[in-house]
Amino acid sequence: MSVTLYFYRAKADQMEAILALYREWRQLVQEERSVSAELLSRTQDPAEMIMLVRFEDQATAWAVAESADYRAWYSRLVHLAEMGPIVSQYEII
Repeated sequence: MSVTLYFYRAKADQMEAILALYREWRQLVQEERSVSAELLSRTQDPAEMIMLVRFEDQATAWAVAESADYRAWYSRLVHLAEMGPIVSQYEII
């Protein structure tokens, strides 16, 4: 199993847009390729967010990352974020 983490800080006035973008992405990708996706925010600072996405394998994670839909989604996320996103991939062993 492969896990992709996104660390970012949402712009203060963009929290609702971030949530809508997450739901849109989750619907788009989860139906086809991911095992699960979660969006977490810090209790002390809700603008600081982590999105965790699990894939069956690393090949699937990379296929998503290289798709046109993902690139469009990521571009929108960049515009809604004050800091980041920083993206990391991990293998569950």
